[in-house]
Amino acid sequence: MPMSEQDSWSLFKNHAFKNAAVGAHSHLEEIGRQIVQKCNGLPLAIKSLGGLLCSKLLVDEWESILNSDMWEFSPDESDILPSLWLSYMNLPSHLKRCFGHCSIFSKNYKFRTSELVYLWKAEDLLQPKKNKTARNRTRLLQ
Repeated sequence: MPMSEQDSWSLFKNHAFKNAAVGAHSHLEEIGRQIVQKCNGLPLAIKSLGGLLCSKLLVDEWESILNSDMWEFSPDESDILPSLWLSYMNLPSHLKRCFGHCSIFSKNYKFRTSELVYLWKAEDLLQPKKNKTARNRTRLLQ
């Protein structure tokens, strides 16, 4: 069930501006509202694009999402929502590999998070955190 326009905007701004108030980035609000309209009230679409845009503060970056050709895809061309395609296309390459690895599961497969993480580790898809790696190296050298 689609969310109302007001609820959609509220969800988007909570994710897109989670590190600052909307007022601090008022130049992005109108673009954000137009992006939200393209999501047709779908919470997953709104949340994923809000999360994508929270680290992007340039008007050009937001306009590139708003004006993307992917919004023009019809359901006949792809059964994946344009907003989710946009989110995927803007992931770092190491995260695309982790996401793509999930395709080995059937559509309704219910897996535990730990199961997936173990598979990612086995395939060497996870990148260590820089601080942990540096600390581990320091310990090894002592």
